[in-house]
Amino acid sequence: MTRVLCVALVAMSFAPPAFAQTQATENTFRLEKMENMPKAKLADVAWIAGWWKGTGIDAVAEEVWSEAAGGAMMGMFRLIEEGETIFYELLTIAETDGSLTLTLKHFNDDLTGWEEHDEVVEYPLVRVTDNEAIFDGLTYRRSGDKGLKVFVLVEGDDGTLEEMEFTYDRANGGKGRRSR
Repeated sequence: MTRVLCVALVAMSFAPPAFAQTQATENTFRLEKMENMPKAKLADVAWIAGWWKGTGIDAVAEEVWSEAAGGAMMGMFRLIEEGETIFYELLTIAETDGSLTLTLKHFNDDLTGWEEHDEVVEYPLVRVTDNEAIFDGLTYRRSGDKGLKVFVLVEGDDGTLEEMEFTYDRANGGKGRRSR
């Protein structure tokens, strides 16, 4: 299952972005036009900062986000299956043109990259609320003070859309930013 996911994520990262401001799956959305990105600042997503541990796609998932500094938040993700790291991601959320963009790069367990050397995967902001940051194909949803759910839109080779869910709890005893 995880190997299939890795192939799907690689395929999705090379696909041209589709921008339709519509609901793609139960918890993910697509952006119609880049001009439709809402106004937002890093302070609007400060609640994402922290160390998060949980599960997703039948594996152990871990995500760590720094507080904003230098115009961006930085993050890292890793997926562990049967005691072995399957892949990593390095991420940023940065202010761009008065809104936010989440950018990431995938790496195998040996840190060889999935994307070409100077390519990244970008998720422009669709909507932000006190408890949600919805990017094009990627949703972060706060679940109380100590929980986080992340929904990822994956498009199959045949064009079918699937939603993957990651459920996290704060790994540092609930410490970290709780509100903006």
